[in-house]
Amino acid sequence: MAAPPFPGLRFYQPTDDEIIRNYLVPKILGTPKPYDTITTEDVYSTSPEHLPLEENVDHFNDNEWYFYTTRTNKNHYLTRNGYYLTTSMDEQIFRNNKVVGFKRILRFYLGSRPETGIKTEWSVHEFQANPGVFPAANLLGNVVQEKLSSLVVCKILRTQEPSVNESEERGRDEGDSSGVDMEELPSTSKNLKGTKLPQEE
Repeated sequence: MAAPPFPGLRFYQPTDDEIIRNYLVPKILGTPKPYDTITTEDVYSTSPEHLPLEENVDHFNDNEWYFYTTRTNKNHYLTRNGYYLTTSMDEQIFRNNKVVGFKRILRFYLGSRPETGIKTEWSVHEFQANPGVFPAANLLGNVVQEKLSSLVVCKILRTQEPSVNESEERGRDEGDSSGVDMEELPSTSKNLKGTKLPQEE
């Protein structure tokens, strides 16, 4: 998780639920942490090497970068010279036995067709909040509802081997209280993937 705010701030292997609670949920609610160094980029229309990686090199670990971006319900996204392709089913992210979010993994390929693309060293771990842990839909404004359905955190990884469904230290101390306390957000569903919030007219 992130260190206290001071020059040279760096991430240190945040767990999946810390990414959801400490960064994505506050961003959706419009209450980001003062030490949030994640920037917003149009990840899925941009090849990984064209993302502003160097601008964030002081904050993140080697060969690992974080961005906020928007997503749609697609299993692949085209860029100018390639495409991102989903390589895993959505994985549930738990906090105190509640599903607080979901993770899926995408791989970047060179080429224009999924059947003929060339696999690269770039992959994305995408984190999405679970609508079921938020207050009732009628208590959320239109802006929050829109962010809840589309805003995600992408962890960009550069590795030599294909990324597999990594375990990210789920056994870390659950007593951490530096993020949003999901227990304080009344559940409005059974935490099922695909929960839809009604849009206000």
